[in-house]
Order: sequence, then structure tokens, then C-alpha cells
Amino acid sequence: MAAMKRTQGVCWMLVAVTGLEACWLFAAETDGHPFSETDPGTAFRNYLAQTPWVKYVSYRRSRSWIRHAVSDTLDKPAIYLPRIFLLERFEAAWQPEGWYCRWFGTEKGHIVLLRGGKVGFKPVLPGLELIEGRNRDYYWALFEDHKALHVSFRTNTAGGQGEYHVMRAFMDAKLLGDLRLGLDPLGWGPLRWRNEVEFEVEPVEGVLAHPGGKGRITRWDERGRPLELVCEAVRWREGSSNVFRVTYTYLSERSFLPWQYVVEEVDFREGLLRHTNYLDKIEFGLDPSAPDGYFPEMFRKRTEPLDRFSITSNGVTHQIIARGFGPGGDFGPEEPLPDLMPWQNWRRWILVGVLGVGVAMVFWGTGKRWWARKHGT
Repeated sequence: MAAMKRTQGVCWMLVAVTGLEACWLFAAETDGHPFSETDPGTAFRNYLAQTPWVKYVSYRRSRSWIRHAVSDTLDKPAIYLPRIFLLERFEAAWQPEGWYCRWFGTEKGHIVLLRGGKVGFKPVLPGLELIEGRNRDYYWALFEDHKALHVSFRTNTAGGQGEYHVMRAFMDAKLLGDLRLGLDPLGWGPLRWRNEVEFEVEPVEGVLAHPGGKGRITRWDERGRPLELVCEAVRWREGSSNVFRVTYTYLSERSFLPWQYVVEEVDFREGLLRHTNYLDKIEFGLDPSAPDGYFPEMFRKRTEPLDRFSITSNGVTHQIIARGFGPGGDFGPEEPLPDLMPWQNWRRWILVGVLGVGVAMVFWGTGKRWWARKHGT
């Protein structure tokens, strides 16, 4: 019964997100967006209610959205780090048969969590960023430096089980949330307008469940564009809610969709938080180069073979390690990662260090006494 409920949950998740695949086929776009014949306020509401196909989007999200929990060892409780108020840049596309998302990281590089609750940065080589994508046959991830690739095929089982379906639902939800202009705390369920001011987001069940929420427009500018939304996201615990505010700033040359959106929320640990984000460029329509979705070979520029290639099919992961795909490659079930990273075995290294110092002191004391006896001191 539990397995059946999980299966139904994933199905509903996919229906909620991929139900959008029945939406827009565009004619000429006189104002750069598919709602150009309507006033800006109506266009805004239509955009949120039915996200159109996006050929290209470039945006920046504040890393402060994410609460980072770290622990030096697996047997210690995790501690929350202070919010990281840095912008991460992305580019993406959202198409009927798939999507892709390129992760540029911050200006300092990709964020790396270090022991002791510290934060470091790993430089990102231009053109070799992490890219994830999906087409009608599989989900894939081309990892940083483009030397490793993972592919998850559709399973032969019905009901949306397996890694492919979970990763597809997760990334579909992430991209849809990023395109919702700061409303992603409400979840990624269908958004429905009750009237010209109030809307609600339906709950989503399954692996990526979310209880939904509601909101309303509270301020407009002189052109009828929303300037402020007040939203209430339902929380899991005891049916409580989280109230947050979203404010928009528009570019004079872009009548539709805001350029900057700031989300203000109150965290019971940290007080008032302001997450500043930017929608730099967006181009709507169908991508003629991706009728079947996006494939890793469309993005990988390296000519040498991959160092690591892993495939997940029907719940089993196989991999080819080093020396490409030739006879020297090692193909077999993927080996599990160790439970602890080397630096996490600190107790072991402390014990080795203490024993080493003890042995050194014994040898030093013995040698000193031998020297004293030999020289009569």
C-alpha cells in the first residue's frame, strides 16, 4: 500500500508539472512575449497560470534561499550555517520534450561547504559548467569539467518509479519554481486565479510533496503591472503558514515581466530576510534545435573521451571508469561511495597522531638514557 501511494504521488507530481506540456504554440510575438495583445496586468496573471515554452532564459538567484546544514561527522547533529547572500547565475530552456539548465555558480565560483562550518569556492571554467538536461528518453547530468556524464533512462515499469522519474520531477519542479518570479515557496502545483487579485497554488503529493498556498496582489504601478504580492505558504507542521512578500522592479524597455524581484520572509532563527533575484533575459517560443529535448552532446565541447560514464536503467546503475569507452574501460555495477570523506575520519587521524607522538617520546627517552650512560653524564 505504501509503495502504491508513493507511485501515485510521483504520478501526480508529473501530471502537475508536465500538464503544462499542453500549453502554448506561439504566433508572431510583437512585444517579445506570447501575451502581447493583453494589458501588462493580465499578461502577468496569464504567465503565472500557464507558464509558456521558454527558448532561453538567463537569471540570477540568491543563494540565501537555501539553508545549509553541515556536520563534521555522520554521528554528530547537523548545524545550520548563516545564510549566504551571493547570487548564482543560471541559463535554461523549458520545452515540450525536455529542458536544460546550466549552473554558472557565483562570481567567486561554486560554493563548497568545508569542515568547521566554513564556506569555500571552487573556480568554474567557462564553457565547462555543470549542465543538467532531459529529453524524451532520458535525464542526464554533464558534470563540471565535462569529464563525467550520468544518464538515467526511463524505467520499463509503469507508474513513474525509478531515478529517472524522480530526477525529472525534481528538476521540472526547480525550473518551474525559478520561472514563477519568487512564488516557489508556495510549491509547484497548478496556480489558479480566483479573481484579478487573488490566487491559490494547489497542493502536490508524492516524493516532492508540497501543501500549496495562496496570495494576492496588493500594489500596482501606473501601467497596471503588479508591484507587490503578499503570499501565505502552508507549512507541514500543524497546518501553520508562512507569510512572505514579493516586490517587483521593471525595466523601462521591457513592459512584460519584472527584472528584479525581492522576496521578504521572517525566519524564526534569523529574523527578516531579503532574497534579491534577477530575471535578466527571457525568450519565449519553441526551440527548433530541440524538438526531442536536449542531449549532452549539444553542450560538451571536449574532444577526448569521458573519464567516467554512468548509466541508470531499471533501478540499476552501471559505470565505465577511465580510458573512455574502449577495451580498457571498466563496465560494471557502480561501487558505493564511502560513508565518510577522508577529512571526516578525524578521530582516526587524531588517534594515529597521539600514538605517533607517544612512540616518538619513548624512543627519544630511551635514546637519551643510552647517550647518558655511554658518555658518563
